[in-house]
Amino acid sequence: MTATELQDWLLSHYGRETFLPGLERVVGFLKSEIAAIESLKPIIITVAGTNGKGETALTLAHMARDAGVPFVLWTSPHLLSVTERFQNNQGEILVEQLEEKLVAGEEIRRHRGVGLSYYEALWAVFMRWGIEQKAKLWILEVGLGGRLDAVNVLNADVVALTSISRDHQDLLGTTYKKILQEKLGVLRAGRRLVSALELRYLRQLTLPQVEEQKLSWSDLFETGELSCKSSFSERNRKLALATWKAAGFSEVALPSVVLAGRGETWHWQQHEWVFYGSHNPDGMRKMVQFLQSNSYNLRKEFFHQIWVAFSQRPEADLRSMVRMVSRLANKQTDVFITRFTHPKAASGDGWWRHGEGSSATYIHEWTELLSKLKSNEPQRVLVVGSYYFVAEVQSYLRAHSSSSASTDIASR
Repeated sequence: MTATELQDWLLSHYGRETFLPGLERVVGFLKSEIAAIESLKPIIITVAGTNGKGETALTLAHMARDAGVPFVLWTSPHLLSVTERFQNNQGEILVEQLEEKLVAGEEIRRHRGVGLSYYEALWAVFMRWGIEQKAKLWILEVGLGGRLDAVNVLNADVVALTSISRDHQDLLGTTYKKILQEKLGVLRAGRRLVSALELRYLRQLTLPQVEEQKLSWSDLFETGELSCKSSFSERNRKLALATWKAAGFSEVALPSVVLAGRGETWHWQQHEWVFYGSHNPDGMRKMVQFLQSNSYNLRKEFFHQIWVAFSQRPEADLRSMVRMVSRLANKQTDVFITRFTHPKAASGDGWWRHGEGSSATYIHEWTELLSKLKSNEPQRVLVVGSYYFVAEVQSYLRAHSSSSASTDIASR
């Protein structure tokens, strides 16, 4: 199978990636795998939080690779290939290897007679693959929440908590306190917590659980290693380094990491494309602050066009995020609100017609925007919003290139 065919196989067997309650069911299903991992005694780092989990986890993986520490890395979601979720010192798992393991995993699921979601089925395969690797370090990015996420079947030695903001409120709760408690559900008594909680209120809410579970805790805002002026990327990278040291590894230099869909720069035809997935208001705010900072844009370049599309969210959130990203525009910038093809995509323009505070234009199909690029002048385009939208644009550019779309990683 190709990566696309593998994705189609997963959809045909497990449907779209949605949350399926029942951690006890997953624990029971993976009982033998959990025991096998415990016998290997790896160091387990679980990365939780609302925004910044991906960059923190990937930074940890780069440090492990540079230090020669055998590791496995679990992340989600993926953009272009499901193999992105399975990484070790050599990089992503090969498509043919993952195909073999997924087919075998489906046989195990049928034999044990347990229903699994898309995410849970992949996680189960990852656990078996990780056991085969005999890795010394497991780096696990929480998919949603923490307490009920499938990665919580394993006991974290160190938890890296990136940030707390409102997201997935239908599942995690509508207050910071409730959301925080779901994230802290990955903690284990007597282990370690490293956090980057900007709000003192959140640090105060965390303290009782730290004391109750007798945790070793360090918050980078409390220690002064971070401040409100620290960029989003700086927060994630410094959190990764502090987590690395908390796990008992010798200090290494912080690598320069650009994640898929989170700061990539591609060159396609004569144009430059900058991709930033930002799926909730807090992530959008931090992304805009970063792109406006001198640390990102010393040359004071601007975007000729900004393309924005979102997954389903409350209309107030959608309008707020459009106003935020419009701050990146100047008089020469065109801002377009559009849509993409996915069951989770925000549908139609009804939510935008009542928006205020932005001069953005709604375009029903994003591919229509390609015709708005000037043919005689290189254009710089920012693609932002849902990671599903970022993935769809990247897939299109790659498919319509004479060869694989060339990528030029942007300096951070």
